[in-house]
Amino acid sequence: MRRIAISATSLALLPLLARVALAADEAHAEAPPGLMDPVIPTMIWAIGIFITVLLLLRKLAWGPLLKALDEREAKIRASLEAADRMRAEQEKFQSEQERLFAEARKEATEIVAEGKRDAEAVKAKIVEDAKTQSEALKDRAISEIDRAKDLAVVEIHQRAVGLSISIAEKLLGHAVTAPDQEKLVQQAIAQYEKQN
Repeated sequence: MRRIAISATSLALLPLLARVALAADEAHAEAPPGLMDPVIPTMIWAIGIFITVLLLLRKLAWGPLLKALDEREAKIRASLEAADRMRAEQEKFQSEQERLFAEARKEATEIVAEGKRDAEAVKAKIVEDAKTQSEALKDRAISEIDRAKDLAVVEIHQRAVGLSISIAEKLLGHAVTAPDQEKLVQQAIAQYEKQN
């Protein structure tokens, strides 16, 4: 597009230069040439040289210059596109980071809630174990008390029998034999069971 504009400018200058040359010819015919008056052959040579230089510049300077400008424009466009891509990737990365942070917060909340539930479960288990142990200790204490009571009753029976035998021996005045003792013990036990 720039090349077309430069060529159009060059072509637009040609008629202007031709008019200047014709005006100079007419002015030259009427008056003697002065120092500032245009001379047609010199002017034609100047126009030819100008057009030649213009064409050479177009081929040698403007072509590479326009090519360099186009390359620079392409590089700038590529840089802008790369910046847009990087910005889009940054936004995507940022939204991904925000999503990951939200997930991490949610997981942390769930972990804390699970920890609380586990602590409550452990607490309930400890309380249940303590109740079970206290019941076991209570049952054991009751059974030990019952055993001690039974032992005390047996010991009391034995002492009572021993005292009874001692009293009977004193009353009877002679020693009570083993069969007599057995008979007396059985009678005492039967009598005790009737009372209780």
